[in-house]
Amino acid sequence: MRYVIYSCTPILDICYIQYTDPTGFILVTANQKNEVLDMVKFSSYIKRQKNRGDSIGCFASDFCDIPNNPFWAKSSGVNDFESETLYGLYRHLPLSAKNDEVIIETMIDIWKEWLKENHIGLRFHQGKRGYVYFFNIQGQTAFKVGRTTQHPEARKRDVQSEAKTELNSFNWLHIENYDVIENELKKAFSPQNYSREWYEIDDMHVNEAIILYRKTDSLCTLMREPTETEIFHSEVQDVIRKSVKQTINHGS
Repeated sequence: MRYVIYSCTPILDICYIQYTDPTGFILVTANQKNEVLDMVKFSSYIKRQKNRGDSIGCFASDFCDIPNNPFWAKSSGVNDFESETLYGLYRHLPLSAKNDEVIIETMIDIWKEWLKENHIGLRFHQGKRGYVYFFNIQGQTAFKVGRTTQHPEARKRDVQSEAKTELNSFNWLHIENYDVIENELKKAFSPQNYSREWYEIDDMHVNEAIILYRKTDSLCTLMREPTETEIFHSEVQDVIRKSVKQTINHGS
């Protein structure tokens, strides 16, 4: 039976969850909460699809066999890897997989399926269209990541007034599921969060996320297309980052 998380009360450490069929609410205690939350993790959902006889099943089977499959990154086994976001899973892939359109399209298909069946928050099922924006302070690696239904340039004026500094519009997407995507980006960038919606991240990760999420919506429009130089820089930096990580792990 599938569940959808409806609301959480951190103070009491309990959740209310709703059956997708039939409708109705039940109370989940602290002891049960982790099991229920695990049901909605993107990586957990993928693992459950490995016996399907379609492309998603093939993808899930490969994903579950990470420790033995040279196609996938060897830096961590699947049991150690969890992701609540599409971008979090994407960053785990080796460069060869990132450049394989069939793999990326299949991963996005699973993500869309997961949104409909297992995503936290019933409001996320609406597939709303809006803007996800990236404002930055010129010459710094400080990015504000946010969402809006008004044009981002209008939103930027408000943010500049709050921040009391001039901001640069690095890029924005007008995209379906904009609320889900903004939420996923904040989760993925949370280790680099230093003040509310501000993150200490570099251009590489922003461009990487933009290139990935735009593929989830054929009608998506951008403020500007990432240049070939920016994309190449992102790929090179990704290889360097993974090489350094593997060297550290090997040394330890």
